[in-house]
Amino acid sequence: MNIEFTKDPREATLITHGGTFHSADILSTVLLGKLFDKVVLYRTNEISRRMYFRKDAIIMNVGFGEFDPHNPEDKPCRPNGISYRAPGLIWKKFGYDIIIKQTKIHDIFIIEEIFNSIEKKLIIPVDYFDTKNILKEKHPIDSIDINKIISCFNPDWDDTQSFDEAFIDATNFMEVVFDKYLSRIISKIKARYIVEEAIDYSQDGLMFLPKFVPWLDSLLISKNPKAESIQFVIYPSLRSEGYNWQCIPLFSGSNIYRKDVPVCWRGLHGFQLRQVTGVPTATFCHPSGYLGGAKTLQDTIAFARKAINS
Repeated sequence: MNIEFTKDPREATLITHGGTFHSADILSTVLLGKLFDKVVLYRTNEISRRMYFRKDAIIMNVGFGEFDPHNPEDKPCRPNGISYRAPGLIWKKFGYDIIIKQTKIHDIFIIEEIFNSIEKKLIIPVDYFDTKNILKEKHPIDSIDINKIISCFNPDWDDTQSFDEAFIDATNFMEVVFDKYLSRIISKIKARYIVEEAIDYSQDGLMFLPKFVPWLDSLLISKNPKAESIQFVIYPSLRSEGYNWQCIPLFSGSNIYRKDVPVCWRGLHGFQLRQVTGVPTATFCHPSGYLGGAKTLQDTIAFARKAINS
């Protein structure tokens, strides 16, 4: 796949948010990379009217475009209640074209079978992860996990690759996964000391991290009595110049939080959010309400305190 980064939005064929990325961002980019011969990618955290883009540029997950599902007034959902996120929206519009281009198949029944299989096994699990909806019990997700991914490396019946060659490919892939996961574990252990110090300094249900570190697991297993009273964590944003607040779940993986933010905040951005909250530099509140932010530390703290007192 041919991906090229640019710092000039006028050159970009794909525009998405900067900073931290998730599986939804990566999968969306891969899908568009399969559709187009070349992807020129521009990453930013704010779209303004002063910016100029190509007419054919696709704007994804930023700017309330066709492939940005964050607009509270437009939340397309599947019949099972799982929201369409960027991968789902892209697959819904371009999936058939991608299949035809990649496979050269034109039989509509086969194309539809392929479309539905990828939708079920790959697109929906990633969309589901990105929504953080409480739907797992009612709507089990059949996801492609690491075991199924490795199984996919085995040659198909009509493949010319040998099993030994495929074994090497799978080994190279698994080595990257192992190395990344090992590095992640070590990083979390190192962060534990920073989190414990932040717990000590926490006040009135707020914990502040001067630099983002993986904090959740360390906070939930902490023996410090103050850890149980923390309701929000504040840290520098990984996507913009401001700061984020984040709710504390009851346990790791839970979508139930120690303190919920007002429903009327959820999904709002910019001016609308500032009007509702009274926070002068408030930037966004996630549609699920678990995450939000402001441009200054002072306003982010005020934002979180309003939630605590709501």
